[in-house]
Amino acid sequence: RRWTRGAGGDSLRHFFVNLCGGLVKDHDGNEYASVFVGNAPKRYCWTKQNLKTTSYSSGEDAPNMIYNAVGHSDETANLATYGRLYDWYAAVNLPSGSTDEPPATANGGYVTGICPPGWHVPDSNNILSLTDIDAFDLMADILWLTPGTDPGSGFYALPAGFYSYNNNRFENMLGEAYFWSCVKHSHSEYWVCTLQTGCNKVSTDDITAESGVSVRCVKNQRYDNDGNELND
Repeated sequence: RRWTRGAGGDSLRHFFVNLCGGLVKDHDGNEYASVFVGNAPKRYCWTKQNLKTTSYSSGEDAPNMIYNAVGHSDETANLATYGRLYDWYAAVNLPSGSTDEPPATANGGYVTGICPPGWHVPDSNNILSLTDIDAFDLMADILWLTPGTDPGSGFYALPAGFYSYNNNRFENMLGEAYFWSCVKHSHSEYWVCTLQTGCNKVSTDDITAESGVSVRCVKNQRYDNDGNELND
């Protein structure tokens, strides 16, 4: 809640803003908790769950997939727990196979992509901020083959696996988590953040754009360690 003085200067009124820690809603009506991750000046507000939306904020359909493999074929359960997977084009709202740069907002150059308004697909600064943190502190304490230590108050990454375009199959549920960035590293490969079971390092990898990966969104703002907004 923030306070501001009325137009006449003789009264105070208040209004609500979407501060970190509240709920974020996508176009489909799915709600996600939000949480501060990292330390200033690399402190950002992230969604705490993987996206589940089938729509962009414009209402247009967003291509997506649900993990389905031998031993993990219950798509209803997989969707409820791990969210949907998206290829890179869907994540950044480009036509499949496009060679264009992702559309960015005028304010800050953020790529909204599949995220709700005021939020964006992680950029390189957001991804690199996670590499400064022990991976076990980002990984949930359930479902992983080697559980993390996050009890639910932080990033709470779940081992959603991914869809391998090169192998044409879903892989690594319970063992790995991948998150798209908006960053293009080569003609055919794009940057992801990766957490692996039993490993305390957060890594970055390049994978093909057609692969299916989880998406977390970041609010279009940085914060200090007290939760106050920082000016870029």
